[in-house]
Amino acid sequence: MEKIKLTTEELTKLKDLNNQLNVITFQLGDIEIEFLKLQNNKRVVTNNYENLKTSQQLLGEELVHKYGNGAIDLESGEFIKNK
Repeated sequence: MEKIKLTTEELTKLKDLNNQLNVITFQLGDIEIEFLKLQNNKRVVTNNYENLKTSQQLLGEELVHKYGNGAIDLESGEFIKNK
């Protein structure tokens, strides 16, 4: 088997390309980890949102039962009954 030595320039270019690929590979890994964190955060926030919407709906049902149908002015805290 014949061995041929690469030129310094060729070896430098190959090493440089290999280093650049390694950097990009690590960057992609970092991006994937951040993506997983964002997906988890999205699940948590979505769950919190759903819980708040359910709480809001339950409170609305309680207020309708207590005061009847109408509207609430959140600034003044007044209930305006429907006619």
